[in-house]
Amino acid sequence: MEEWLTTFCENNVKPLPLQSYQASIKNHIVPAIGAMELQAVTGTHIQRLYNSMTRAGLSGKTVKNTSAIMHKAFSVALKQGIIAANPCDAAGLPKAERKEIHPLADDEIPMFLSAIDSSPMRNAYALCLFSGLRERECLDLSWGQVDFEKGQIRVSQQLQLEKVRGGRYYIVPGTKSGKPRTVEPPPIAFEYLRA
Repeated sequence: MEEWLTTFCENNVKPLPLQSYQASIKNHIVPAIGAMELQAVTGTHIQRLYNSMTRAGLSGKTVKNTSAIMHKAFSVALKQGIIAANPCDAAGLPKAERKEIHPLADDEIPMFLSAIDSSPMRNAYALCLFSGLRERECLDLSWGQVDFEKGQIRVSQQLQLEKVRGGRYYIVPGTKSGKPRTVEPPPIAFEYLRA
């Protein structure tokens, strides 16, 4: 896994996903199969890893992300002729349960606005509330992405922070889904942009 990470990922993967790969490899993959020869890893070993992660209370998303990392690494090993089959193909992911999103109820919005009133981030919080922007998208918003006349905001990049002590901020093109999108928030959102 370490070889795959340094040889195939370091220059081809954005910093935040790379840090996520490193954490998953260190915390989940290496403790489970790190001492094994690559050719000795089977679908049963992978399944045991998924099962132990699930029993430990990790989310289905964490298990799925770990699975994706292993699948990519084993796919490279397969292409290189190091292994005959990808052991991840012989394991089944647990069913991922999506957490239900609970937006604020209409009567909670005034309480939220009151709670953020003295915050220096008040306008950003209110913009997120009324536009549906994610925090990183809102923090990276530039005036060129806002069309006051059409009442639209074009989201095409986001601000990210390296997940290391003293990490730096950087701009990543694209959104969480990978595709730019245009939102048309209600007029009150533009009031907070103008304030």
